[in-house]
Amino acid sequence: MKKNILGVLISNFLGAGLGFAVNIILARFLSVEEFGRINLLSSLFLILYSLFEFNFSNATVIFVNKNKSKYSYNELIYYSNYLFKKYYRFSILFIMISLVIINYFYKLNFIENLMLVSNFYLFSIYKYVNTLHQATGEWKKYNIINILNNICKFIFTLISIIFVIYFSIDKYDSIIIGFILFPVVVLTICLIYSREYIKIINLKNSELYKNFLSIIIPLGISNIFMLISMRFDSLIIEYKLGSEQLGIYSAANTLALMFPLITNALRNVLVRQSSVSDETFLKKILNFQKKYWIYLILILIITIYIAPYLFNIMFGEKYDKSILVFQTLIIVYIGGVFFTPLESFFYTNSPKLIRNQKLIQMFIIVFGSVLLIDYLGIFGVAISIVCSRIYGWGNLMTSVYKYENKRII
Repeated sequence: MKKNILGVLISNFLGAGLGFAVNIILARFLSVEEFGRINLLSSLFLILYSLFEFNFSNATVIFVNKNKSKYSYNELIYYSNYLFKKYYRFSILFIMISLVIINYFYKLNFIENLMLVSNFYLFSIYKYVNTLHQATGEWKKYNIINILNNICKFIFTLISIIFVIYFSIDKYDSIIIGFILFPVVVLTICLIYSREYIKIINLKNSELYKNFLSIIIPLGISNIFMLISMRFDSLIIEYKLGSEQLGIYSAANTLALMFPLITNALRNVLVRQSSVSDETFLKKILNFQKKYWIYLILILIITIYIAPYLFNIMFGEKYDKSILVFQTLIIVYIGGVFFTPLESFFYTNSPKLIRNQKLIQMFIIVFGSVLLIDYLGIFGVAISIVCSRIYGWGNLMTSVYKYENKRII
């Protein structure tokens, strides 16, 4: 398991390192307002993808591994493809309604709308196909495809900048065009690399179908709550304070998001591992955490201390206002490294608990941000996020205590 976590962690760092480099380049190349607008589009795209995806990927991983004793991996994957194809037919109606709502609040131009639609369709297929490698434990292939997205994004960002320099076209529009084109390359390579899984069968088994629904529904609802919690900050900042303030906030978030690379790696491996393990797996997680919590505290203290120097080097003086927001957000992101393994266990073994937790966290962020943004600006939004995570951590530890006592009795 440690080898798998390390492999996914390395691929996440390689891929996100390029993604981070893209954000640094954009922050320096574009104005603060344009950088904020790019981040608004990225948030809107992730909201569309995550709302429609409904945690289909994690559900597929759990579904395949919980039923592999009765069916072969290929049968389960081909059946999952069948379910994905049926589900995907509703995407046109979803996109049409979503664009009407988005443009009512944010007034996107044609090229921005095109970016949202193309990224939604191409990225959702790419992520689902890579999930099939995760479900079967093919971590080498999974890691390669995982970093492919940001490799292509980095290359096309540089190409877009070159076009600006040599052809004197609008900087912002050139970047958007690059963001429209790179997912085409990503998906093409992904499908070629995963061609052995591109097959569809209908097993015509109502019990199997009910089993999939029992997994995806609580996970999907939890995903919506988590999505709103993670993306509401960008939406309300743009709507209430404008693109420039969103640019300041996005710079802080860009640097802070380096730590969720660790939590994502842990979640991707542990969701699969917990679906094929018994209850003693929770004890292994707890023992693992006891060894490393002190190191996380040290990393947190050091990161907060060196934050001003990091921002001056990476983003320049125009993003000085991002420092306090970063120092606030880093508390929850580093803390997530400790608590994500516990969350992964309950994702598989008690999805309703996670659903209820995400619902309350969503309300804390939404209402906290609405109440505080007029008084504290973007710092008020960051405080709301910290409060929601602290509640989640307390809920997880309480649930562990109850779960362990119940198991002992």
